[in-house]
Amino acid sequence: MKREPWQIAAARFCVENSEKGFKKEDLFKFINNTYSVNNQQMEYFFEEEIFSPPGRKFSRNDVAGVWVPPLDLVSKVTDYDELN
Repeated sequence: MKREPWQIAAARFCVENSEKGFKKEDLFKFINNTYSVNNQQMEYFFEEEIFSPPGRKFSRNDVAGVWVPPLDLVSKVTDYDELN
C-alpha cells in the first residue's frame, strides 16, 4: 500500500486534532516519525497552510498555545480522500 504524501498526512493530523488543537512541535514530531522531511519544508507547510493560508489578509494566531486548522485544510483532506 502506498503512503499518502506527507503534506496530506500533516493536514490529516491537523484536522484529526482540531477539537483540542495541536502544537506546532507535535505536528513536526508526527511527520518526522513517519516521513523523512526537511524541517524547512515543514516550516513552509506550516506557514502556508496554518499560519497564513491563501486568501487571508492577515495571519492567524494560536489560541492558548495550540492551533486549529483553517477550513481550507479540512477541504483538502476531504478532497484527497474522495479522489482516492
